[in-house]
Amino acid sequence: MLSLLPQRNLVLVVDEARCDPADFIDIANRIRSQAADIRVQVLQPKVIHSIARDTWDHPTLFLCLVNLPDLRIKRGNLLVTRPIPKLQQSEMMKLAHVPTPHAERYRFGMVFDEKLWASHVILKPEDLTLTSHGTGLEIIATKILSRKCERDFPPDHFARSHNMLVQNFIDTGRQPVRYRAMTFLGEVLYISKITYAPQKAADATEIPADFHSKSSAIRREFQYYPHVYDFAKKVAAAFRQSPLLGCDILEEHTTGNLYAIEVNAGGNVWHFSSPYLAKHRQEHPEDNVPRLTQYNAFDTAAKALINATRRQAI
Repeated sequence: MLSLLPQRNLVLVVDEARCDPADFIDIANRIRSQAADIRVQVLQPKVIHSIARDTWDHPTLFLCLVNLPDLRIKRGNLLVTRPIPKLQQSEMMKLAHVPTPHAERYRFGMVFDEKLWASHVILKPEDLTLTSHGTGLEIIATKILSRKCERDFPPDHFARSHNMLVQNFIDTGRQPVRYRAMTFLGEVLYISKITYAPQKAADATEIPADFHSKSSAIRREFQYYPHVYDFAKKVAAAFRQSPLLGCDILEEHTTGNLYAIEVNAGGNVWHFSSPYLAKHRQEHPEDNVPRLTQYNAFDTAAKALINATRRQAI
């Protein structure tokens, strides 16, 4: 059946280093079965030159899930995954009224007012690639960190060799818990509740330690979390130019309040097939189907792409 809507183009550029392109061929086929007015092309960066020549004759949405700094397109709206520095993320969330812990760049000798920082803070590297692996994070009592000079840190401490951020600590309880929500064009594709082995902070207080450490995760659950679902959509709305997000969300155990800790906007979060999570998928195959079916991920992605193409193709 011919569509009465004008033709639009959707070009998806995906990279084997971040996902299996077959996922997006599957999603493209779902789009074709629902939207006769949209022509879909799925390309890898190495063959991006093979784009159909008449693409530029029609309104186009070009969605690139790999960062190609030199990418140039002749027409259309371009959405591309790019890492966003943590302090910029914090400002973007505050502007969008998304609750997020206060954060600043750490300087040796900083004085911390406990009215602002509360009893404990997290000290973590500013480098996005380090904290994504749980490296260099530490929970410290605010009064201990306040006025601490460089000489007060051990010679091999991360703060001596890396730019660091300090952030309010959100206590999720004796059994540390984190939610990871993946959003795509503003829609939630899955939410995992990740529980970690309880530990103690480096200063021997009773506050649980590094819940971000991937090595201490003991359980992932894919149930329905309506409050986290709604919150994740608000987080995604704060980053409208970032098509794919991995949103890290914490729930304070004493209040139930949700906080967005950070987002991964660089594209390395398509965990249905990403090499990054390949070992986990192999060792925990019981997670693979729930990740896909919890919110009908590929159908949801197809509908999100149809809506985005009809709204944003130019």
